[in-house]
Amino acid sequence: MFDRFTEHARRAIFSARYEAGSLGSPWIDTNTGFIRSVRAWGPASVWLGYLPPPHSVVTGERYQAAIADAEMAGARWIVALDDDFSARLQRADPAAIKTWRGLAQVLQFFESHPEWRALLSYGKLAVVQGHDDALLSGGILDMIAAKHTPMRAIPGQRLTPDSLQGATMAVDVDADSLTPQQREMLKNFARGGGTVLTAPPGWKGQSALKGDRITLDKAELDRLNDIWHDVQTMTGRKNLGARLFNVSSMLSNVLTTPDSKQVTVELVNYSAYPIENVSVQVLGTFKHAQLMTPEGVQKDLEVYVTDEGGTGVDIDRVTACATVRLD
Repeated sequence: MFDRFTEHARRAIFSARYEAGSLGSPWIDTNTGFIRSVRAWGPASVWLGYLPPPHSVVTGERYQAAIADAEMAGARWIVALDDDFSARLQRADPAAIKTWRGLAQVLQFFESHPEWRALLSYGKLAVVQGHDDALLSGGILDMIAAKHTPMRAIPGQRLTPDSLQGATMAVDVDADSLTPQQREMLKNFARGGGTVLTAPPGWKGQSALKGDRITLDKAELDRLNDIWHDVQTMTGRKNLGARLFNVSSMLSNVLTTPDSKQVTVELVNYSAYPIENVSVQVLGTFKHAQLMTPEGVQKDLEVYVTDEGGTGVDIDRVTACATVRLD
């Protein structure tokens, strides 16, 4: 069954012509929710091969965001340049060379930290997905990520009491795909004080992976809104692992080591300008925090105790992306 799923994923990743982009940004087509859903099955390397739209001129900020967008989800983007940029590079145009150096800087930043791709999803919210519904569970993951709510995707076949350890809420995307034993695990999770949200009967329909497509059509998005309304109500303004402030034009991913002694927060800026005065608050007590950026910034941040008893840090400025490590 795993082989069947990963074959779907391989065909989708390498053959798809992506249609939807993160936060509506022009030409940021990673579909990070789908990638997170796929990577929940195991630590396989994921490479994304998508091209700039024909006859387009892509800015340096968009290229940097495309690289960081994929990396944030634990994947890599195969660098592909638009025709105009490529031609200017061949002419050794100074502006093009400067843009290229900016791309290389972001690539080097992530390649210098391969350990980030091996970290675990951090958070109190678990999304339990069926073996053939990465599109729909990925859509839910995208929606939750837009709220900067950390979550972990758990394939039904990997659902165990240990995989739910530390979670306080669970979303059951496709109850029909779970075995009686797996359903019993979710019931025990609820009996132990956890909250379980089950998708409405029949909401999934026939929305399994189809051919090479990894994005949802309009009908599927409409069905997705049914469960998303309940997810929003359930999560509300609760701190399910981390809360971020002044990040309306950004996405984030919160990761942790297996022993939970270190938390890494990745931030990607989708605007065309730097974002200032960003605040990150995570659950747990951490004594040390360090900020790292592609521009070579590597400095300690002052940590403080939040109202919820967690740990907070403030970041003066984020250009393309930034990573905060707390331990």
